[in-house]
Amino acid sequence: MVRGKRSVWVGGAWGGVVWLWPGLVPAQPAVTDRLLRAERPRTQVYVHMGVDTLNTKQGVVRVEKLGPALVSQLGQILGNSQIKLAPVIHVGGAERPLDGYEIPDRLAEQVVLRDRYEVFPYSSREARGLDLDHTAAWRPGRAGQTRASNLGPLSRRAHRAKTHCGWQLAQPTPGVFQWTTRWGQVFTVDPNGTHPYHNRQ
Repeated sequence: MVRGKRSVWVGGAWGGVVWLWPGLVPAQPAVTDRLLRAERPRTQVYVHMGVDTLNTKQGVVRVEKLGPALVSQLGQILGNSQIKLAPVIHVGGAERPLDGYEIPDRLAEQVVLRDRYEVFPYSSREARGLDLDHTAAWRPGRAGQTRASNLGPLSRRAHRAKTHCGWQLAQPTPGVFQWTTRWGQVFTVDPNGTHPYHNRQ
């Protein structure tokens, strides 16, 4: 590997250790540049920004698992990592309902970007990595059940509460979840958090 005029010879492994010897082999820029690029760390970082921020390259962005940051700080966050740009998913776009139970990656990403956190009352678990639950239970033979307006991120425990403990769930509008406990307590969960309602009795 080479940086400038410095070179490093990589010796064989002995006892699980790879030996590096500086300055013993002449530099070969084409090969070493390719090796340096290949050895850069690969990190997946999700950065969310509005259209104005994207156009002006100034302002505040939201970095998943980190929080708000200035655009000017992104270089420090990303460091020398390889960068892969992913296509922009418009969260409020038109739905394309699917008949099958399985959730395609693009639809799953749309739901995670919309909800950001688990949709169970008062949960602070981040949506990425959770299961996506069909709000109205999926039934074979019914058309269009797998769509963003019938999906939400839930942990296994919250899913069990919904399935086996008498909790009822509705999604009156995409991204707004209304939970009703078996005692009649009603909670609405939306992008701004959990909002309890009075007992309906």
